[in-house]
Amino acid sequence: MKKPSGNVAILISCSDRRLAGTVPRVQNHLLKTYPLRSDSIYRIKVPGPDGRCVGKLGETQMHVLRKDIELLVERGKPSVIVIVGHLECAGHPVEEDEHRADITSAVGQIHDWVSLPVIGLLDTKHSDHDWELNEIMQVG
Repeated sequence: MKKPSGNVAILISCSDRRLAGTVPRVQNHLLKTYPLRSDSIYRIKVPGPDGRCVGKLGETQMHVLRKDIELLVERGKPSVIVIVGHLECAGHPVEEDEHRADITSAVGQIHDWVSLPVIGLLDTKHSDHDWELNEIMQVG
């Protein structure tokens, strides 16, 4: 696959409505390293993105996510991909340590699929309206 290089990012995050503020928080995090455009983030929203990416929600789910990522890489020419897992996720209801491990594995998996820089973040909850991003791993 041809290596894209644009001023956009792909954000893979949960469809949980409590995380509505994820895009601006991720964009602020990325702007420290990547010169992104204001309309710069393509979204893939799925329940349990970290578990889905590593096959814990089934091989079919993982395959569909991979195809979605590959399509956006081909068409959107991103410079970085971000996957965000979160605590208290109904789609991937595991403890924090397992989320951290799955995010780490997901970063490596996505990087293997598309050879782009990948950042893994964990959103931790202070309240339903107050979440904090923590970087778990970055490759590329």
